[in-house]
Amino acid sequence: STSYNSFQIGVRQQDRHGLSYEVDYTYSHQIDDQLGSADLTQISNPFNLKYDKGSGALDRRHIVNINYVYKLPFFANGSSMMKNVLGGWTISGTAISETGLPWAGVNAPGNGGPDTVGLGGNYTNRANFSGKVKYPKTRGANGVYQWVSPDGFSQPTPSWLGGPNLGFGNAARDIVVGPGRTNFTTSLYKAFGITERTHFEFRAETFNTFNHTQFNNFRNNVNGSDFCQVSGVQDPRTFELGGKFVF
Repeated sequence: STSYNSFQIGVRQQDRHGLSYEVDYTYSHQIDDQLGSADLTQISNPFNLKYDKGSGALDRRHIVNINYVYKLPFFANGSSMMKNVLGGWTISGTAISETGLPWAGVNAPGNGGPDTVGLGGNYTNRANFSGKVKYPKTRGANGVYQWVSPDGFSQPTPSWLGGPNLGFGNAARDIVVGPGRTNFTTSLYKAFGITERTHFEFRAETFNTFNHTQFNNFRNNVNGSDFCQVSGVQDPRTFELGGKFVF
């Protein structure tokens, strides 16, 4: 019940003028139905197993990954004291940029909302939707970031009130794609020689180097006043210092 297809390409350079790097790109698409990628815990619509067919929780459409190591050339040819103290530093890091994941549970009135189907809840239902999904990605007057526009989404109509699809909404499982991520990590390190057999290694590292906000979740209850607003972020920048004595 699951398929995954991808196109991958990469470029690598090894130690040219002190620089080594690799750039990789992946275009991929993962499709499943029901429980193929664990973003759903049970069958949503027992009357139509194709109701849940769509992009699964492993579907990151675009991924760019860059890693590099650069031996800084400064003071490489100075006196032994200057070279040992100021020269020999290396900077390395990674950069990754990837699109977001589809959100199978968006607009789930069957989970705590009105039971438009009559199964007693504990199933996944989705909203009705018409038009085209819009991503304003703007911050409102209240300071809340609006990831997806709520326009076009509405509560399903129960079948006993004339609603189609037995009360299940027509929004596709993968209709909304969540926030992507762009993240940088950077390391600066050097080995200080002490004797022919001993040296001290120093390393300074940062995670989320530029400390930019990276969203990772949004509100998905069509009945809520905060519907489609951002509700979570990735970790802020952190520093780490390390040392190692080798003998």
